[in-house]
Amino acid sequence: MPPTTALRRGGRVDPLEVHELVHGTGAVIPDPIEFVLSDQYLDREYLYPRQATMLKVIFLREDMFTQYDYDVIGEWSDTFRRTGDEGCQPDLLDRMRICREEGRPWFREVVNVTGRRGGKGYLGAICGAYVTWHYLHRPGGPQRYYGIDRDKRLSLLVFAGKKEQATANQWRDINNVILGAPCYTSYISRAQGQSLTLFAPTDVLRAERLAARGVETESDLATFEILPKESTLMAARGPAAFCQLYDEMAHVVAVGTTRSAEEVYQSATPSLDQFGYDGFIYEGSSPWQMTGQFYENWLHS
Repeated sequence: MPPTTALRRGGRVDPLEVHELVHGTGAVIPDPIEFVLSDQYLDREYLYPRQATMLKVIFLREDMFTQYDYDVIGEWSDTFRRTGDEGCQPDLLDRMRICREEGRPWFREVVNVTGRRGGKGYLGAICGAYVTWHYLHRPGGPQRYYGIDRDKRLSLLVFAGKKEQATANQWRDINNVILGAPCYTSYISRAQGQSLTLFAPTDVLRAERLAARGVETESDLATFEILPKESTLMAARGPAAFCQLYDEMAHVVAVGTTRSAEEVYQSATPSLDQFGYDGFIYEGSSPWQMTGQFYENWLHS
């Protein structure tokens, strides 16, 4: 039974149905490629072969590699050895294996340096939707799983130089992917111009508890919110942000009230610590100056 059914009809929920929703006995976490292409999940019409390779890398799925994937990574690694600034790290496969041995579900931080019209936003949207799908189906509910207050909302934040830019680009990409996904249909609470909220299965129980006490509310009880954010120091303070997406991070500079990418990054990333290995950061940008946080992160990588 979809969680929205109980929340919107105001009736009681069968305890067995609630148990299945909360404990995930019927939930399935597919591999990232199936998640993108299957008509049961995102139902996207296309995924270019090298985008598929990148998704397998990001989510540490070497078990899904074909010879094509090994050849592509070999090509990218050789290019990096020759140029020093194109391709991928030559030890990428070793890094993937180390992360898997540590029990990580994905790389915590992805620095995607790609030119204009290279699909950065689309890939970031897919990653954000896939990470959120994992969180949505945490056994016992995401708040209990991570030791967070049961009423605390969990946030996926999209940062850009201006809130309008975040809304028009990376946020719109993930908003479109989720709204168009059959798997998310029953979990959508409110889809508005600059926010998207999603129910977790445990939100059924919260609605039940309120109804049992005779409490009526028009508040949005959804656990998850996906929001565009401006680049200010206060934008990331307060929310329990499990995922952060940066739009054109290399181009975020301090102008007026807008802060630099370095200041925003340093202010925002500590909120991921409460989620341990499951925190996720995606930084997509075309290259620009050899200064700033995006370039620093590229050097660290």
